[in-house]
Amino acid sequence: MVVYIKYIIGFIIVSSCNFVTPIFAGQQLDEQFISILSIDNNDKHELKIKKTKNNEKNIDELGFILYDLVRKKEFDKIETIIFLYKSDHQHDENLVKYIYAEKALVRREYEIAIGFYNEILAVQPDLPLIEIKLALALIGIKRYEDALLVYQTLLTKYKNKLSVSLSNFISSQIILLETKNHWQGTIKLGASYDFNLNEASNSNNIYCFRSKCMGSSKKAIAGGEWHYSIELSKRYPLLGNHAGQFSFNIVGLEPMKTVSTKKISVLLNGGYQFEGANKKIQLLPIVETKWHDNQYHSLKLGARIAVEYEFTPQVILFGGVELKNKNYIDKYNFNDGNKLSYSLISGYFLNPNLLFFSGIDVIKREKKFKSDSYLQYGTKIGLLTVVDPYKLLVVTGYKYTEFKQFDDYLNTKRSDHNWYLNTQLTLEKHKVLSFTPAVYFNSQINKSTAHIIYSFKQSEVGVNFSKKF
Repeated sequence: MVVYIKYIIGFIIVSSCNFVTPIFAGQQLDEQFISILSIDNNDKHELKIKKTKNNEKNIDELGFILYDLVRKKEFDKIETIIFLYKSDHQHDENLVKYIYAEKALVRREYEIAIGFYNEILAVQPDLPLIEIKLALALIGIKRYEDALLVYQTLLTKYKNKLSVSLSNFISSQIILLETKNHWQGTIKLGASYDFNLNEASNSNNIYCFRSKCMGSSKKAIAGGEWHYSIELSKRYPLLGNHAGQFSFNIVGLEPMKTVSTKKISVLLNGGYQFEGANKKIQLLPIVETKWHDNQYHSLKLGARIAVEYEFTPQVILFGGVELKNKNYIDKYNFNDGNKLSYSLISGYFLNPNLLFFSGIDVIKREKKFKSDSYLQYGTKIGLLTVVDPYKLLVVTGYKYTEFKQFDDYLNTKRSDHNWYLNTQLTLEKHKVLSFTPAVYFNSQINKSTAHIIYSFKQSEVGVNFSKKF
């Protein structure tokens, strides 16, 4: 779910249309592991609780009661009896540490849990349960290489001693962790039909200035477009939570009518990445080139800072700052200049299958002429829901663009109001040659003070087929 959200935020939402651990991954792995233990019902995987000869036998009983409550995650009940258990000098110190570790794991205090698990293993090194719990906690703080080492050591250390289901579970986790550093990506192919390719206002008015006339007396031209994209990314582990990150994207558009232009965009970025238990920071240089009609069009160089923060398993925040310097061929060099973008998006999971989100963004664009330079403010709201086997995305937003200076040619100081709606329905389980199909509808209305030229309505319907690897 979160991987899909990241794609939306990074491509569809932020632009008006890597590996990430799912927010609920730790909980899901924990539940899956516990279910395996329950099926196996194998005592050799469980924590060894020290037996004591006690006529009143309450210390032994308390130990088993506490252990059972831990497995049920009933920590409120534990608090009422653990003090009594610890007051007896014959209590099992490792059980107490295990209780505290499990409590920390549930609270997502992974560093604390790791400390307790390591203390237990220092005294009792042959406890598969604790070693797997340690690996889960290491995954929680994104120390993937350390978790991988724990799992690999487990298979070697307990070869032919683990149950089949537990061995399969560990093997599956090893595969997942190893793929984190493999090339990952998405291939997408599709087609769309635009009802106003030339962004015509359908107005019969013509604007003239100094013997030159222009306007939108022409009617809207509808037509189709083929489009494709390839996204590749790779993580390079450095040390602990630190890693390098590289990505390569190609986006292309092939018009079905000559009114629109063939376009290809290539984006390269790579840099530093830090991942913690509930945060992720990226510092990435950017290189982007574009071609129009098979001819070089522009080059953009810049850098991006992106931050992701999880306040709780239900509340997540994305923020970013990006600066690009744009350089165009001579014919379009009036567009040369800097573009500074800020974005902030917050998401709230009502449940694991329903996300509400909202965001704001600001763009400051400098061009050669002040009349072409502008400041843009935007806001958006939306939802993403999964109703098996479908995913539905709905995003609606508003953008206000204020140009810096009066334009003599337009005879006005231009400002635009733009409203848009993007929707997409993905058919997750209806594969076509291993590709996942999706249908979408996008619509926008632009109202401008330069009404004759820049006001228009536009709608688009399309279908695409994507494959992740």
